[in-house]
Amino acid sequence: MNFFIYYYFHVDFCVERINQLVMNILYIQSSHTSPEVRLNSAEKILNLKGRSSPENSLDFYQKIYDSVDQYFISEKNLTLNVMFEYFNTSSSKCLFVLFRKLKNYLDIGNDITINWFYEEYDEDMLETGEDFATIIDVDLNLIEVPDGQDIDDYGTMTGR
Repeated sequence: MNFFIYYYFHVDFCVERINQLVMNILYIQSSHTSPEVRLNSAEKILNLKGRSSPENSLDFYQKIYDSVDQYFISEKNLTLNVMFEYFNTSSSKCLFVLFRKLKNYLDIGNDITINWFYEEYDEDMLETGEDFATIIDVDLNLIEVPDGQDIDDYGTMTGR
């Protein structure tokens, strides 16, 4: 009897873990210089979260570009949540490329939502989001994170 209970829970755990691995097309754990990146096909969400100043931004973001292209082979909608505390100039250029790529997918009929999270008193991050929206000519939802709430905790991996 105990064997069957163990077997049932073990199989259930393994199936759940396989589903997690299959649904996450891309997962990159955050570091002190790079953001957490999670592209989840089941939830149709791409999250960029934390700080972005990797040593080689082009190499880091190329993985994201490739994964987005792979994602849109079979999917038609995506929500991008950008929850940065800080990003450097080279990351900004890479974000521009990512936004242009998403704009191209939007222009051919895909449904794309971009959420730009910024801390309540961070005028620079708000203005940067506004600038991206204007330059790319895309609707970008500017979402203020209330004072005292950690931006890393505000947006969960499934949105707000």
